[in-house]
Amino acid sequence: MNTTTKALILSCVALFAAVFSYVAYKEFVQESVWILGDRFNTRLKCEVPTSATAGEWVTLDASRASGPWERVRKSSLKEGQFSLPVKPPKFEDHVAPHLQWQTEPQTAKIKQPSAETIEFDLKYRQVMFLEPGQYRIRAISAWPYEDVSDWLAIEVSGESLSPQ
Repeated sequence: MNTTTKALILSCVALFAAVFSYVAYKEFVQESVWILGDRFNTRLKCEVPTSATAGEWVTLDASRASGPWERVRKSSLKEGQFSLPVKPPKFEDHVAPHLQWQTEPQTAKIKQPSAETIEFDLKYRQVMFLEPGQYRIRAISAWPYEDVSDWLAIEVSGESLSPQ
């Protein structure tokens, strides 16, 4: 067998291996989902001002990191196990609208989204404090795994807006 024939045979074998690998990979991708990996963790980072004025809207922002995610075959899932068809990002900016916000004391109003402010509402949330004083605020994420941010302090000044 001459050198050209050997090279042609090796090329055919390599091409067959590549096609077979591609087909197997494509089948695995179609039959796989993403689950929470070992040591899965989420972490919220909230951005809020340290001071505010009673009666004025304050903008809240947050980011979320999560992972690691693991790709597995659908057939290996346990009944009721959380899974996603595509891999979520490791880091997400502007997730404030997707979080539950909590204040202490609970005399604050969280602004609900509206059609007029939809562009803003897709990235941020706003809170209004009705009384001057020291407040704490934190965010709670239920997805993809429950996480609670650290409490952040806000000093609110101004006049009380609460009915006497």
